Amino acid sequence: MKYILSCIIIILLTVVNYYNSTSLKSPEISYHVNEKHLALNFDLVSLLCLGQKRMCSSLLWTDTMLHSDIERTNDKNKSWMYYRYRLISSLDPLFYSTYLIGGIYLSIVKDEPENAKTLYDLGLKEYQNDFALNLNAAFNDYYELGLAEEAILKYQRAYHNTDDPLVKRSISNIISKLSAGSGKLEFAFDFLYAQYKVTLLPSIKAEIGEQLYAIKAEIDLACLNKKERRNCSDVDFFGLPYLYKNGSYEAKREWKPFRIKKRETK
Repeated sequence: MKYILSCIIIILLTVVNYYNSTSLKSPEISYHVNEKHLALNFDLVSLLCLGQKRMCSSLLWTDTMLHSDIERTNDKNKSWMYYRYRLISSLDPLFYSTYLIGGIYLSIVKDEPENAKTLYDLGLKEYQNDFALNLNAAFNDYYELGLAEEAILKYQRAYHNTDDPLVKRSISNIISKLSAGSGKLEFAFDFLYAQYKVTLLPSIKAEIGEQLYAIKAEIDLACLNKKERRNCSDVDFFGLPYLYKNGSYEAKREWKPFRIKKRETK
């Protein structure tokens, strides 16, 4: 009986998928379906699944990946793949691959960062502490959309959900740079300093030390060179006093602001 039911569902979905695919390519109907069509597909497919939503979502996922394309849209448009991913997630909210692979596909391949963010955020409602989802969603937030604050929160969750020390160090570096770029230099320093204290490899510890030197120098020199100086530190990260030349303070060592390099706007 279950086998017969599965066959019926497959046939019905195939018919619906054929209808949708031909309709989307028809000259009379826009290639980019809208939210009204999406809601209709939700109801229609849910009805046709006859209670087997997980199986339907798997079939739709397979079909989506088999017919995936690389046509690029822009932030104002939503491709058929976005709507298909949304449909799959509505049928099975725990379908993990939809969020991870679908998010990457929309962000990188289809060039739809806004749509990728919607999908990632839906996934993070179900898998809030998932390392890979947070890491990829954070990348999309900052490098594609310029949302530093949201990216920091997701990078922090990724940081706390991995045991790999090298990965932790890399993420802590990113968080510190994002925080510094957002004007949160003290937070950037504290977060990176925590990594500095537990790092045992001399070469890595030295590199982090240089980064901490730059952050502290920026904080201290901004304070020292104000007209009204309050609670300013007059020594750098390595304990050496800052120099006073031509009416202003400067560091003994060369340094540059600790910032992350953002991708150029497409």
